[in-house]
Amino acid sequence: MSKLKIYSAEGCPPCVELKAYLRKKKVDFKVIDISKKKNFEKVKTIIKKTKSMSVPIIEKGDKTLVGFNKAAVDGLIKDKK
Repeated sequence: MSKLKIYSAEGCPPCVELKAYLRKKKVDFKVIDISKKKNFEKVKTIIKKTKSMSVPIIEKGDKTLVGFNKAAVDGLIKDKK
């Protein structure tokens, strides 16, 4: 199963809520802080892919979600790809 990548920003309430939700569900994920200069190229890539500058952005394999919607996140978690 692909590990989730969470594009997040400090002080973003939906980002905080998403990460807490994933921890509660014991889902392994990697956080990419979009405010860090070292992540600039990753941020450019995800913005180009999603056409969105909103966070959180959740990426798993070739699937991407923008925002925090529990039903959509649950579907992504259950997807074995």
